Amino acid sequence: MDKLIKPTQLVKFRSGFPQAQVYELPLSGHFPQEEHPKEVAQAIAFFMDK
Repeated sequence: MDKLIKPTQLVKFRSGFPQAQVYELPLSGHFPQEEHPKEVAQAIAFFMDK
């Protein structure tokens, strides 16, 4: 879990940007691209293919 950004902040983010696509990585911290590079790359590739 990210120690800097709390899950409640994601709720606020989503309400401010209702069209945004959000991908949650439950076991990730503040640097998901370093902690879970494959999952992040897959999410980016999925987004770019749309």
